[in-house]
Order: sequence, then structure tokens, then C-alpha cells
Amino acid sequence: MANLRSAPQGEVIKHSTEERGEKTARVVVNIKNASLAFLSSSYNFSLKENQNSGAFVGQVRASAGNDMYEISYKLRTHKDLFSIDSDGTIVSTKELDKEEQEWYFLDVEAVTTWTPPTSAVATVRIQVEDVNEPPAFSSDDYEASVFSIAPYKTPVIQVKASDPDVRDNSDLVYSLSGGNSSFDVEPTSGLLYVVSVADLGGINITMEVKATDPEGLSATTTVKVVVQGSVTSSDVTIISLNKPENLVEQNIPDLEQALGKALGWTVNIIQVSSSGGEGSRMLRESVKTLVSFVAFDGDKAVKPQDAAK
Repeated sequence: MANLRSAPQGEVIKHSTEERGEKTARVVVNIKNASLAFLSSSYNFSLKENQNSGAFVGQVRASAGNDMYEISYKLRTHKDLFSIDSDGTIVSTKELDKEEQEWYFLDVEAVTTWTPPTSAVATVRIQVEDVNEPPAFSSDDYEASVFSIAPYKTPVIQVKASDPDVRDNSDLVYSLSGGNSSFDVEPTSGLLYVVSVADLGGINITMEVKATDPEGLSATTTVKVVVQGSVTSSDVTIISLNKPENLVEQNIPDLEQALGKALGWTVNIIQVSSSGGEGSRMLRESVKTLVSFVAFDGDKAVKPQDAAK
């Protein structure tokens, strides 16, 4: 009769005995452990945004209780953004942006080579970490024009930058690189305005506007301004509107178009100002908004009241 002994898991036992002329028997015993499991039921990894394809994320590992069987790994989810190697190493296959998505949840499956195969699944949480990025302007260069008779604070053009790190761009600070005695820019809005251009008629001025984020990263854009000197103060027409000054300023392009359509000429607004001041309620109600503009018939400046005579 065959004598059996216990053996380590996975070992193939071949044992036979032959005693006193008795018949012999060969017994083959395969012992395998089917308790495949990950070393952890879930994993937490992090990855900095904007890294190139192939960036290391982390490694998972499963065990079948012995080394006789190979284990393969595969992703069930987000296979378009990540891949996993034969040793459980996870890498990215695309650049990731925290502002688009911060967390990814992957289902990783481990499968053994025995028949029938056994599998186990673990959850991998990946957090995309923020990396400060510089702001960016919506245009590499801007062009505008202004009359040499334009007074202080006349709006010229508004430049706009965005910060990819945040949805709210209110923390950006605008400035003129190197400064400028003829123009300046509002730090919070990016509005370029006139300081003094009285002696610059016919001159083209190029400036560099910079936008800086709270971390000190910045971007620049070029602004080209043509100072027109062919118009004098006698060409300016002033009208009064029963609308708040700030509302008129916000709708200057629409107002220019409406005036131009009514007059049949090209209209350029030079200045918007209030005719009254702060004080009692009666005074505030009597405040009017004055709009100074120049009308052009072709290249020639004309005054609407003179043309009506």
C-alpha cells in the first residue's frame, strides 16, 4: 500500500512503495492555493499634472500564496489614460490636467495562470496634483487707436489674460513692462487708458502689457496704439444721455454703432464723463452722462450740427 506524506503547497508528490511482494501504486498529488488576493484592497496614488506620457503612477501587487503560478494584471477602467505592466506598475499614457479632472478611480484585475484561472480586483485612486502654470493672453498682440486730444483716463483697449490654474481670473495683476508716460493700465481689469497723448499726433506707440499670477508667474502681450493727430477739439461733438456713466462705458461699441447708423458716418467716442457730482438725492438724480465723440465722413472729420445747417 502506498504511503502518503504531506508536502508544501504546489509540490507534485510522486511516491511508491514495494514491500513484501505487495503490489505498488504511484500517486500524483497536485496541491494548489486558490486564494488569489491583492496585498491591499485599495491603493492611493498621486500624479502631478502635465507630465509626459509614461509617467510613473504607482505599483499594485497580488499574491496566490506561492510562486508556482504567474499573475497577470489588466485595467478594467480608464484604459485610454493609463496602462499597467506585468509587474503591476501603473503609468500614464496621456498628459493629465487637474483643472479638467482631479480624481481617477481605476479597477485593476489580477488573473492567475492556473486552470481554471482565478481573478481578484482592487480599486486604485489616483489624484492629479496641481502644478502652477503661467497665465496666457487671449491674443499675442492687440491694436488700437486714440486721438491726440483724448483727455486723461480715456479708455483705449482692454487686454485679457486667463489663469489655467483657477476658474476665477480676478487674482491676475496687469502692468506695463518698463512703464510708460503716455499710457497706463488698470491692474485688476487690464484696461489700457490715456495718461497724456497731446503731443503724440501721428505717432505709433508699441507697449508690452504683463499679467502676473499670485505665484509670480507671468505672461506678456504687445499693444500697438496709433495716435491720430488729424482731429482738433473743434471737431468734437458732445451729447448728454440720461443713463449712468458706468452703463455707457460698458456699451461704447454699441453706442458708436447706433450713433453712426443715425448720422450716416463713422463715429468714434473719445470720452464718457458725468456732468454732476455726488451729493443729495436730488443732485444724484440730476446727473447726466456726457459723451464726447468725433464723426467722420470718409477720412474727414465733420460736426453733425454743422452738417445739419
